[in-house]
Amino acid sequence: MRVRAALLTLALCGLAVGCGRVRYALTEGDAGSPDPPDAFAPMGDGALDASDLPDAAVLDAFTDPDAGPCAETPCRLLLAQCGCAPGQMCGWNTFSPRVCVAAGTRAVGETCARDHECVPGAGCIFLGAGPGVCHAFCESDADCASSSECVRITWTGAVGVCTALCDPAASTGCPSPTACGVGLAFRVPGGDVAAVALCANPGPGAVDAACGGPLDCAEGLACYGTQCRPICRMGDAACPTCSPFAPRAFVGDVEFGACP
Repeated sequence: MRVRAALLTLALCGLAVGCGRVRYALTEGDAGSPDPPDAFAPMGDGALDASDLPDAAVLDAFTDPDAGPCAETPCRLLLAQCGCAPGQMCGWNTFSPRVCVAAGTRAVGETCARDHECVPGAGCIFLGAGPGVCHAFCESDADCASSSECVRITWTGAVGVCTALCDPAASTGCPSPTACGVGLAFRVPGGDVAAVALCANPGPGAVDAACGGPLDCAEGLACYGTQCRPICRMGDAACPTCSPFAPRAFVGDVEFGACP
């Protein structure tokens, strides 16, 4: 399901807001907080086509007596889902949040090309150009796998997506052609700004290239200050001057920074 809204500002590829790019960079010390609506990159920026919108039969499923009772209106995004007829799932897009659509088949962590291709409980999250990646929906870290956390995209409400279990320094753990990068998101449910790892499409910027946001830099790089710099593991002898991001970025117990 292609979420067409601004999300997190991933420094791995960066994120854009709506049709505009987030102009921020990860820095050492006090990076300053991005405006709340702008934190994190785009979850898709194309126009919806007719196949993204529910038809009358789908809308009828909201009140289908055979769909079973559901405490959430009109349906529940997280597993176990409810509110939709058999063979359907609760999906999301900008103009029709929480709609009953045909169940997708792409697993969490796989690439996706359009809305509602992912399995129930997951959405197709687009960060920049190119394919999206299926991310599990969540309402807290407890809904995510170990070493992953629940972060918010910019829709109203408590639902977020689980971060990727990937290594931004080694650039592993994401499906091709996406890459693992670091960017800003809002923690769920608290709303604090956090630096997290997600799979997104790399930008064009090489080492030392000028940048203003995550999507400006190539695979394995982060926009640190105003330049694309290599992402490193804190304490790694390969970069003895590895400097922490602000806010600090962790995947599980491993902290990542930039090699200045």
